[in-house]
Amino acid sequence: MQPQKPIFALNYIDETINEYVKSCENTEHDKEELLWAKEVLSLYFISIDKCLLPQKIKTIFEKSIETKPENNIFNNVPYAFADKIKSDVSFEQFSALCHQRRSVRWFQPKQVSRELLEKAINISSTAPSACNRQPFMFNIIDQQPLLSTLASLPIGTTGFAHNIQCLIVVTGNLSYYPTERDRHLIYIDSSLASMQFMLALETLGLSSCALNWPDIERLEVKISQLLSLPDTVRPTMLIAVGYAQTQGKIPYSHKKTSQQLINYINHENCNSSK
Repeated sequence: MQPQKPIFALNYIDETINEYVKSCENTEHDKEELLWAKEVLSLYFISIDKCLLPQKIKTIFEKSIETKPENNIFNNVPYAFADKIKSDVSFEQFSALCHQRRSVRWFQPKQVSRELLEKAINISSTAPSACNRQPFMFNIIDQQPLLSTLASLPIGTTGFAHNIQCLIVVTGNLSYYPTERDRHLIYIDSSLASMQFMLALETLGLSSCALNWPDIERLEVKISQLLSLPDTVRPTMLIAVGYAQTQGKIPYSHKKTSQQLINYINHENCNSSK
């Protein structure tokens, strides 16, 4: 925040530190994530007014960290916009990539490289998500007979389900969000990640087709049983992936123009109560 307050986060710093300590004791917790938390919390205690913060919680934190960052050098904390990674991709190049990506339904009978899928998923994780919770999972199905069973579940795959070489079931975990107000975030976050995933696939020589997952209870039950999904996990979309048949047909899709999609809002055309 600008300007930074002399003291903040008092309502939840105790809980945060206690959860951090428990996470450090968990040998299976991601080490990079713990390092991120350690640096952010270290900077927090350096930055705020020490006189306004109860000493007890800071002492608990300091006892939990094995070593302190040297010379207050942090790599996992907020940084200046001027220091962010800069890409040399031009608008024209990005536009070409977006026009290159089209929904492909006809694939070569060829196993999809898991290494390439992992590369694309690494890129997908850079998409924005609420509080960086990243509540999504990419469930990869590339083996029979489960592949054929799942490929036929979405209503929109009739006629080409047999041709799908690899299927991604994108799921969102509701347990990442404690309150009812956030229940739709799994769909927003997973969709943002999925779009980056599909664009990344194009750069790796792979094609894709986003498949609508219908909100039909019997299908929800069926896919949850097939994938052994817990109650808090919901499928958000399915993505067919493969190496495109070079002569396979893709539909021409006329897109709306910016003039058709933009509505500039000003005070005069708003309905305001007097």
